[in-house]
Amino acid sequence: MKIKDYLSAALWEVKAGKRKVFFITVFMFIGLMMLILTNVTEKNILDYLDRGILETPALKTVIVYDEKLFEQLKSDERVADTYIYAGIWSPNFENSKELIGVETNQIDVQSYSKVYEDYIIAGRGIENENEIIVPKYLIEYGNLSSSEYIDMEDCLGKKIVVSDCRFNIYTDEELGEVNYEFTVVGVIDNLALSVYGFFAEEESINDKKKRTCR
Repeated sequence: MKIKDYLSAALWEVKAGKRKVFFITVFMFIGLMMLILTNVTEKNILDYLDRGILETPALKTVIVYDEKLFEQLKSDERVADTYIYAGIWSPNFENSKELIGVETNQIDVQSYSKVYEDYIIAGRGIENENEIIVPKYLIEYGNLSSSEYIDMEDCLGKKIVVSDCRFNIYTDEELGEVNYEFTVVGVIDNLALSVYGFFAEEESINDKKKRTCR
């Protein structure tokens, strides 16, 4: 074999080795980037699960129907708050046009709990049955599209007037309407809370529901 052939073979080996090193380097770089992205994504997902989902009161609320278990939970120090679940009350929103500039038929009012206080961004929590907390972002009410909302913080200190139809539970006969007035004392970050609607004292909701049935 001539010297020229030796040199040519050696040069080919060097080039092949460079190509091999290049491909190994590229694959190692891609693998490292995928590992970093996986770790970052996993951390973000776990943080979101912990703070964005598992820590929201809506997903940490347990509805109990057994009275004995309810009494046990009331004395359990791990339970932040216990109350009689009033369900959702949907009265007519009488002064919606005057208050928020949008005609809407009903609002959903649900039981207020002290665990929601961390999500109040303006005003304070509920102290009596004639007070109400409104969501910061009122979404898809009246003729609002899914991308539109009303900032309810301007309603702080104002009155919300609602009405509910009274009826005979045995005959379903309507007995006229009864009006209720609430003062807006707080505004809650409903997006962070993952619970939508308005909040009132549970006893107040239960009482008003009972008054409509005769």
